[in-house]
Amino acid sequence: MATSGTGAIATHNDLFNRGFVFLNEHNKCVTYRELYIASDYYKGHAQGYWSGGKLSSLGLIDTSTGAFTGELNRCVKYADFSTSSVRVPWYVGIQEDVTGATRAHTIELRYYYRTASGAAEVYKSCGSWDYGSNISGSESATYYFETNPYTLYNYEPYSTALKIWCGTTNNSQDWQYRLRTKGASGSAGTWGSWVTISSGKSALVTVPGTFLQALRDYNGIEFKIL
Repeated sequence: MATSGTGAIATHNDLFNRGFVFLNEHNKCVTYRELYIASDYYKGHAQGYWSGGKLSSLGLIDTSTGAFTGELNRCVKYADFSTSSVRVPWYVGIQEDVTGATRAHTIELRYYYRTASGAAEVYKSCGSWDYGSNISGSESATYYFETNPYTLYNYEPYSTALKIWCGTTNNSQDWQYRLRTKGASGSAGTWGSWVTISSGKSALVTVPGTFLQALRDYNGIEFKIL
């Protein structure tokens, strides 16, 4: 790990474990070029997290143009990014096939964790998209959710999971969902098949893998209310 000393160099694995889920070369050192390229892959970062957040505070982004002003091949210091808020885009959507409009208009991504074997599973919210009113037909959006476990819960838990909640309907309804596997650019992907889940006034979906693995592999979810 690159955590010893304020000047220690970060590896892909170091920052992946802090929510930079687009980094996947494990022990390779991270350069600013890679972070800057990521801002293009993850459309919206250049206007959001990167220009308005850490890169800007380090004097590495021209906030008037969004241009990178640092040394692209310079290695990233772990201390500069280990506790940063990191947000990545997810496509979220709700379709309804009920009489009238559905009252389920909120989707929330959740960081679930256990502190020990046999401990109760609890969660922290990664953020929620709320359409704001009843949905007739379908509505969708691209929303940025927090991915750094450190900012959600400053502790190394026993186990983690990404779960996604949608609700709440007035009466118990039948639900389906489908997940979008992340594409090469990080901003698109391929939809899986619709999966039927238990009836209820809300739905809770567990995404395959650990919390970070799920965020690495997927970037979209749609719910269908029948």
